[in-house]
Amino acid sequence: MLYLYQIFSLSCLIITQLQSFDTIHFYRPPFFFGEPRFARPTLTTFSLDAASGHAQHFKTHGKPIATNFHIIEAVAQWYQNIHRGLFFHAHLPYRKLMLHHKHHFKKQSFGDIGVALGLTTNYQETEYFDFIDGTIQLGLTFPLSKCSSNSILNIPLGYGTTSFFCQMDGSLGLYDWLTLGIDGTWMLFTTTNNHACHTMPCYNPPLLIQPCSEINNGPIVACGAYIKADHVISGFSCLLGYSYNRHIRSHLTTNAIRLPGFSMQNLHIMLEYDFATSQHPYAPILSFTYNTTFRGNNVFLTSMLGGNATIHIAWNY
Repeated sequence: MLYLYQIFSLSCLIITQLQSFDTIHFYRPPFFFGEPRFARPTLTTFSLDAASGHAQHFKTHGKPIATNFHIIEAVAQWYQNIHRGLFFHAHLPYRKLMLHHKHHFKKQSFGDIGVALGLTTNYQETEYFDFIDGTIQLGLTFPLSKCSSNSILNIPLGYGTTSFFCQMDGSLGLYDWLTLGIDGTWMLFTTTNNHACHTMPCYNPPLLIQPCSEINNGPIVACGAYIKADHVISGFSCLLGYSYNRHIRSHLTTNAIRLPGFSMQNLHIMLEYDFATSQHPYAPILSFTYNTTFRGNNVFLTSMLGGNATIHIAWNY
């Protein structure tokens, strides 16, 4: 056992970045988009986000519409470094949605599973900054659930179609404790089939959508920035972030009817504690998270409270 431990020794002391990818939907704010990945060879990361949220208003054309929407969500993610900054990433969300607005709607199932290949770099040979990190990943999402074609009230659990995404993250360190970071994400969709879901509802009447039909979904673009006080008191860190998400208009393939897109502005707050030490290298990073959509068009103004647990495993051969 001692020999095996020496061969596969585990170290979490120098690894503090939180990696994340999240699909973007009109009914809730995305989870924090994450930091650039650490480039250590063979590094393995397991992460679990869980949160619940509530919205009392749906915002459209500058006017809030009273509603009663609830969501419970969990997202599991796995990152595996391969060689020289190349890594593999997979994520799987599970959602429970409940809406009470003239009609009652409830649905729970898996969202869209995603896989990606990425490249990351960590540069520390700099005179003015502690480090400069950058990550890019290219991937696909695949639908695991379909929307019901005979329902007039239907909020999709996923996109209902295959999508391609590109995510880029960058950060730099200052003063041995301060991190500044940015993020950019772009998603492109394939043509949906007759039972797939538009990424947002139609509004005639508000919050009720037509049965699903063949749709060309417009792309989604997102950007964000954050500031993080990293390990300011022992393993404690705190983060404040902002993100802007926009879905470009879609249209029906059968009659070229244009469907509205959506836009949303989100606030991300995270309090984090890194429990890993030389005596307890298996200990996780635990985070309290608060994400809220505070402004937008054709979106639920949802606030979500939750947490994250992340474990980094550095395999030293």
